[in-house]
Amino acid sequence: MTKEVLFLRLLNDQRMRLVFLLFAVFVYCDFEYESFIYGKYAYAGFDYEPDGAKSFISYALLLLGLGFFFLKGSRMLKAIAALFFVFLYIPNLVIYQYMELPLGFLLAITLFLLILCNPGRTWVMPKGIVLKKRQHSLFFLGLALLIAIPFFVTYSINWNPKLFLLGELTYVVREASHAGGNPLTTYLFNPLFKVLLPMLIIYGLKERQFYLSALGFGLIMLLFMALPHKNVFFSVFVVLFFYFFKDPLKKVGIFIFGFLLLLIAGKMLVLYQDSLFLESVFYRRFLMLPAYLNIVYYDLFKDIPLFFSHSILSSWVEYPLDLDPSHYVGLQAFNSAATNANNGFFSDGFMNLGMIGPFLFVLLVGWIFKFFDALKIHPMYFGVFFLLVLTLRSSALLTAVVTHGVWALAILSYFILRNSNNRSLLPTKT
Repeated sequence: MTKEVLFLRLLNDQRMRLVFLLFAVFVYCDFEYESFIYGKYAYAGFDYEPDGAKSFISYALLLLGLGFFFLKGSRMLKAIAALFFVFLYIPNLVIYQYMELPLGFLLAITLFLLILCNPGRTWVMPKGIVLKKRQHSLFFLGLALLIAIPFFVTYSINWNPKLFLLGELTYVVREASHAGGNPLTTYLFNPLFKVLLPMLIIYGLKERQFYLSALGFGLIMLLFMALPHKNVFFSVFVVLFFYFFKDPLKKVGIFIFGFLLLLIAGKMLVLYQDSLFLESVFYRRFLMLPAYLNIVYYDLFKDIPLFFSHSILSSWVEYPLDLDPSHYVGLQAFNSAATNANNGFFSDGFMNLGMIGPFLFVLLVGWIFKFFDALKIHPMYFGVFFLLVLTLRSSALLTAVVTHGVWALAILSYFILRNSNNRSLLPTKT
């Protein structure tokens, strides 16, 4: 094989492109930390104490993590791993070099990536009822309307088009709406908006039953006008973006490339317009702030793990704090008890179980994704799993499962979406 042919094969390998993009995001985040994060936000708790040995460990783990993508595993799970690589691994690799983040956190995330990229399967799907294809439309239609009814009964629709500008009016209407809510709509909110309606939109497009997609889109927009949450509004465009392209690695590669361009655009705005907004939102707030909160959670709970005393074991374990955990962290980190500083399943694991928690929780989350992969779901639904990644990144694990719709996604996936792609959600294992 000539060098030219080898180069072209490497260039056409989606894994190589993805690894290059992931490395580029890491270089950007590492390069910008001193000048942007520490330079402009040291007052918010970010520190800068470079350590050569820690930098060596960080880069070594980076290369190890990138190598996982060349294992012969599921391409869907590798796509999921790539998202966690950007959202979880890279920020923690960067901040580990300059602040007191425990090495155990990085090792737990590395294990998580290995679980996702490892070719071994954890789940063998038992035989069960799968709704026939001709029943899907009626089921989706009836379920969507049935669950939407309590929302229309409970909340009033605000027809002011300025809601879609996502400005101050959004927060005013949202606060007023929450005051009139009830337990049923609170519980069904995430399963409806993060699972059922996005599925309905994609199912209608995939099966060319466009009235179902129109219904799903219309319900989201109407309910946004009653409960204007920005994540609800943008979820529509997320699932539509990931509808295209059959290969999940290509989907995620395009997303990461676009995200990298946003980061670079933010840097350009800082340099030439003295505008911090874009880089602050996507680099500081979206990437580095959760990594910083991992350190905060470590400092606050290393001596007093909660052992789920604030949730499922509250009847047996005494809760040691005056505030719930997220607001206690908000008070300590941001001097505001009103701040809800949730930080995803990873910090949740440490908060409850000490250092064993992150390792246990990455195993559980890895098995969750392996369950979905074993169902052989069509890649067009990948956007729904992107929303799941964001949910797990920002919510406690039990909260994500019970109230944020993971249970609904599992049930609908098993009984409706299972085997929707006969060649498997990831057609080949490379």
